[in-house]
Amino acid sequence: MRTEIKYFALFSQISFVVVLSIILFLYFGIWLDKRLFGDSGIFTLLGLFLGLSSAGYNTYKIFNRFLHEVEKDEEKRNKKKA
Repeated sequence: MRTEIKYFALFSQISFVVVLSIILFLYFGIWLDKRLFGDSGIFTLLGLFLGLSSAGYNTYKIFNRFLHEVEKDEEKRNKKKA
């Protein structure tokens, strides 16, 4: 049961990070466009790119941390069996 909870936590954390990163950077880009250039869309596209980049990078970090935890758990189980 513990493994299922870890997988649920991983996927919920990744989805939260992806959605929040994209929405925050996109909103900030739209806000800058309205504030500085009217409706040019330059900062909106920049915000979208930064949001996608941030989401990808954070997903990579979360997934790598999860893989290291799984490896540690497997090593502990192997030591208990031996």
